Amino acid sequence: MAQTVLKRLYKKNEFLEVFALFTQRFLSLRKGETYCEALAQKYEDNAQFFALYSDGETAAFAAFYCNDKTNKTAYLSLIGVLERFEGNGFGGILLDKVIEVSRSNGMEKLALEVRKSNERAISMYQKRDFIIKKQKDKNMLIMSRDL
Repeated sequence: MAQTVLKRLYKKNEFLEVFALFTQRFLSLRKGETYCEALAQKYEDNAQFFALYSDGETAAFAAFYCNDKTNKTAYLSLIGVLERFEGNGFGGILLDKVIEVSRSNGMEKLALEVRKSNERAISMYQKRDFIIKKQKDKNMLIMSRDL
C-alpha cells in the first residue's frame, strides 16, 4: 500500500515545481513562465498551498485563499490530481483539508469555479455539499458550500 503524505508548502519555488507537473492538466498553467511566476508569488503572499505525495512522488495539490475576513468566504483557486493517481481519493483528501483549514480561519463559505465539462470534479464537490450557484460563462460554473 502506498504511503500518502499531505504537506503544506510555503515558498514560490515549491509551487513552481508543482506547477511544472500539472501544465497538461490546467490551461492556466500553460500561459507561460511569467504567468506562473506571478501566480506563485500571489500564492506565497496570500494563499495556502498543500501538496499530496504518494510514495514520495507529487500526486496532487490544492491552492486556496481563506483571508476574506469581510465576507468570510474562502476560495479554492486550483486543485488537481495527476492522471496516474486519479481514483485514489486524493482530490477528496485535499478538499477535506481545504474545508478544515478554511473553517479554522473563520471562513463561513467556500467557493470555487469548475469547468462544466469536468463531471468528475463536479461530482466530488457535490458529494461534499457544494451546490451550483450560477453559470459564470458558457464553460464555467460557480459552486459554493457553507462551512
